[in-house]
Amino acid sequence: MRRVEFLGILVFVLLGAHIVQQASLLPYSEKYGPGPGFLPFWLGWCWIGLSLFHFLNLMLQPQLYPGRHTFPTGIGAVRVAAVYGIVLGAVFALGFAGVMITLTLLVMAILIGVERMPRVSSAVAAVGISLVFYLLFAVALNVPFPRGPLGI
Repeated sequence: MRRVEFLGILVFVLLGAHIVQQASLLPYSEKYGPGPGFLPFWLGWCWIGLSLFHFLNLMLQPQLYPGRHTFPTGIGAVRVAAVYGIVLGAVFALGFAGVMITLTLLVMAILIGVERMPRVSSAVAAVGISLVFYLLFAVALNVPFPRGPLGI
């Protein structure tokens, strides 16, 4: 198992280094604040740092990684596959249904279909999450979203 952990750490360090290298090709700052290279540059360094932290943790506390990590089986595997399917469906629906409708349906599908939550509380949670998402990004940060057939 330790070999797999080391290989994973190496892959993530290399990916982080690639992100930092690609971000350095973008302007780090603009006239009025951070440029397009600012966020990926620091995210790449955070990725490298967390990977090295994981390496250090693996070296200093090997008892935390005693055996094989296995993929869930049975109902656990079905639940994982269901979430992947729901998210994949949301990705395809995003272009024609719009962000708000897709996000609401995504949350409802996961809460009702996977978590088996009651329909009313799932609907309230889905609408609430979508509303907060809209207020934060569309209103406060003025981020444009793909709009669906209802204009939302």
